[in-house]
Amino acid sequence: MDTNELSSRIFENVESRHDRQAVENCLNKQRWNLEPDSYSIVAALKEVSDLMSIDCGLHIHAYAVESGLEQHPYVGNVLIHMYAKYGSLETACIMFDKLLRHDMVTWGTMMSVNIDHGRFDEALSLYYHLEDEKLGINSVIYALAIKACIELDLPEEAQRIHVSIVECGLESNLLLGNRLINMYVRTGNLDDALVVLFQLPMRDVASWNSLIEGYIQLGLSYQAIHMFELMQLDGCTPDSVSYITMVKACSSIQDLKQGASYHLLIVKAGLDSDLYVCCTLVDMYMKCGKLDDGRKVFNNMSRHDNILWGSLIAGYIEQGRSHEALNFLEQLQREGHLSLSTMISLLIACSNIQSVEQGQRLHSLAVKYMYDDDLYFCNILIKLYTESGLLEDAQKVFDEMSKRDVVTWTELISGYIEHGHYETALLHYEQMQQESIRPNHVTFCYLLRSCTENRKLDKGIFIHSHVIECGLELNISVCNSLLNMYSICGSMEDALHLFNRLQAPDVVSWSILIRCCSQHGLIGEAFKVFEEMCLSGIELDEATYVCILQICSQRLGLEQVKDVHNLIIDEGLESNLSIGNTLVDVYAKIGNFEDAQSVFDRLSHRDVVTWNALIAAHSAHAHHQKALLLFETMQQEGVEPNEVTFVSIFKSCSDMSALSKGKKIHSLFLKKGLQLDAFSCSALIDMYMSCGSLEDAQAIFECSPVQQIAPWNALLAGYAQHNQYQLALECFEELCHGGMQPNDITHMSFLSCCSHAGQIDCGVRHFKHMRDVGINITIEHCNLVVGLLSHAALFDEAEDMLECLQFPANIVGWTSFLAACRKHGNVESGRRCFNVLSLLDKLEKTDTCYYSLMASIYKKAGMWDNAESMDDLRKSTNLWKKPAKSYIEVNDTIHEFTVADSEHDRINDISAKLKSLSLIMREDGYTPYLDSEFNHSEKLAIAFGLISQPAGTTIRVVKNLRVCDDCHDAAKAISKLELREIIIKDSYHVHRFRHGSCSCKDFR
Repeated sequence: MDTNELSSRIFENVESRHDRQAVENCLNKQRWNLEPDSYSIVAALKEVSDLMSIDCGLHIHAYAVESGLEQHPYVGNVLIHMYAKYGSLETACIMFDKLLRHDMVTWGTMMSVNIDHGRFDEALSLYYHLEDEKLGINSVIYALAIKACIELDLPEEAQRIHVSIVECGLESNLLLGNRLINMYVRTGNLDDALVVLFQLPMRDVASWNSLIEGYIQLGLSYQAIHMFELMQLDGCTPDSVSYITMVKACSSIQDLKQGASYHLLIVKAGLDSDLYVCCTLVDMYMKCGKLDDGRKVFNNMSRHDNILWGSLIAGYIEQGRSHEALNFLEQLQREGHLSLSTMISLLIACSNIQSVEQGQRLHSLAVKYMYDDDLYFCNILIKLYTESGLLEDAQKVFDEMSKRDVVTWTELISGYIEHGHYETALLHYEQMQQESIRPNHVTFCYLLRSCTENRKLDKGIFIHSHVIECGLELNISVCNSLLNMYSICGSMEDALHLFNRLQAPDVVSWSILIRCCSQHGLIGEAFKVFEEMCLSGIELDEATYVCILQICSQRLGLEQVKDVHNLIIDEGLESNLSIGNTLVDVYAKIGNFEDAQSVFDRLSHRDVVTWNALIAAHSAHAHHQKALLLFETMQQEGVEPNEVTFVSIFKSCSDMSALSKGKKIHSLFLKKGLQLDAFSCSALIDMYMSCGSLEDAQAIFECSPVQQIAPWNALLAGYAQHNQYQLALECFEELCHGGMQPNDITHMSFLSCCSHAGQIDCGVRHFKHMRDVGINITIEHCNLVVGLLSHAALFDEAEDMLECLQFPANIVGWTSFLAACRKHGNVESGRRCFNVLSLLDKLEKTDTCYYSLMASIYKKAGMWDNAESMDDLRKSTNLWKKPAKSYIEVNDTIHEFTVADSEHDRINDISAKLKSLSLIMREDGYTPYLDSEFNHSEKLAIAFGLISQPAGTTIRVVKNLRVCDDCHDAAKAISKLELREIIIKDSYHVHRFRHGSCSCKDFR
């Protein structure tokens, strides 16, 4: 057996994995009496190196030492490589130093070994040594040096090496060219990469792939597509990497047509069975919204791996089809591809659609497959549980985690905050600090939100100090959260100080400051801040315009709204739906319905919010017919009303006492499957109460699922209007005993009921109780007590209370006092009250009602000259007098009447009916006021009801002002003569007239 035969035997044994036999053959030199050779040793070392057999390698190394071949260049190079592969870099370095002679292969091997082990600086040092020694550097050494520069992010050094390559005449070397292209691509220098590419005499697919990948990384997908075309013209056949890159380019720009054309080329090239290519195709089709095509590519694959499944599921989730993504769970389990990454994607799908049941199922599977301790999986699971309100489950997952990061803590803390558990959130924050987890900006934003919503300024200041400690005081999101906290918690000084320290406040910062000024009643200052913001060069966003428009509508008026509107037009934002809706709302709220309608008409798209703004404003301004017409029109245009729409319409029906129409709209509400919330429930109760149907109102309250204070307040207010003191008292006691907390409106409603019913002792006692227990006393509460005292003829007490109140310009209170003076004929108190109102009128322009009340007092006292002078004085003031209007519903049509109305098509019949009634009533003892005998709006409405509705039908009339004494007396008389129930809802009471008496018992 000769040396060649021995070497062959070594290779055979190694290839058959008989590595021990290979070593024995190599060591059997004595049996065959042969001299060892470097070729056999090198061959054996390479094979045992590939087999990762350290024992065999050591035996062969020992044999090389014994044979005196350890320092042979070829043997030494392979030994260096072998030890490096085994992970013993130190031994490899010792071998390098032992070698007596280092050739380029040795240097290259040592550089390669260092690069493989991430020691790029050491590899570069070896290159520098070769450079200093002026040894002939070959292309492999240059390629390794460039790779080291790339990894160390040393582009300038790599360019210097490029110069050396050119000087050595190696610029046409393909290996070096590709490495240089890669280097320039990595540094974003595509122009130089392109120069290198076209300087190569021959370019391979790797050359083009590197360049094209560079274009895509820089977002230049269209240029990448052009380069791919040049590559084909260059005669280079694309490989799987080329197609993967190009399909990715199409995904990034969602170019479905180009992507589909590459798909055809992939099929033609026979690469459609390549898993990585197919993953990219699935991803491309999904991103382009062609889920069916992506699914088709997936189904055509003979086998599916985890990556392919991941692409498919991610595509469905990204396209908002999380439900369908979750439907793959069964198939994933059957095929055994329920990997951790797939489980995470499916859990994200559960979170997207709040499918807590599916999330719990995935949680169970995670436990089964031992994925339940994965940090990322658990973070998403906590997010799902907290968003679904399962805080205990979230806490359990949190407690069982072996490792937690800042995201884990933030998800749990945010979950507690979202559900109002502010103290628990802060306790977890303290625990987070104890475990030395550093909060990030998201954590602080949530914590500050907790302080804001809980109005905890002291805690907010505490969190602010931690923000500074963590070096996040310059983070704009955190700064805005701090601004908002100080603003909402009432510390405007701190908010201003913080804002002034901001280096670059953004649009959110400015908007918060504007809202802060507004919340503190500084409306003018808010508008000045807005003007400064405009001058600062900050680009205003939708939210800012909406905010400033709403502020303008509060007190600034039409001029400022127009100024902002002009800015919006200049920016081309009038067609923005949110801004357009706000403009409609603001113009309508301030009574400028012409501009509101103009903006409304110009909107290319109108949603339910647009319609609601216009309907609500018309309803609030008592344009009830218009509100009802808009309600019908919106439905004809295909816009579905929501709960907010119905609240406005119920109010219009309430204000017009349109019971029949109100019931039909209530039925429509139920037919549309809308749910009663606190607002709609309260509006329905109010509507039925205003229409005189207590039974319907009580039924709505009883069946309401809403456990909030608003429906209780509506019921109480209704009882007050109907003078049902006992029912109101029982309702209030039930409310308190049931654990419901009365608010300002609750107390107002109860005091109002006491006032209407003349329950002086109860009303005063309740007011004192409010003051004793520290309930916030408002001007509205005080005015109700004033009304209670004055209507009971306790004028001195009422007047003393008015004079002692700290509230400025209390026109409502003094007007109520004057109305009581009229009722009881108290001329002297009336005169004093009128003088006070005259002074207040100089501060705040009001209507002429108090002139009319004083004139009425004089008339009642027979002081006709004084009454005539008062009427003349009223006319000379040029003050606006609210016109009296009355409404009645007949055959589903609302009829409106004004004083001395002559426009109604049945006015002659109405007048005849009134004259007929007047004659009969006079005989029965009724003495009319001559100036109101036939022309007051409520009398006209009652007469129309009598001639239009069947005998015995209840007459329902609503008046926008308080019903006058004469009309009140006339309604009592008519109810007795006509044997009809007459219900008149005025601005103070719901009067139910039966058999000649009124439910208010004349306590008006």
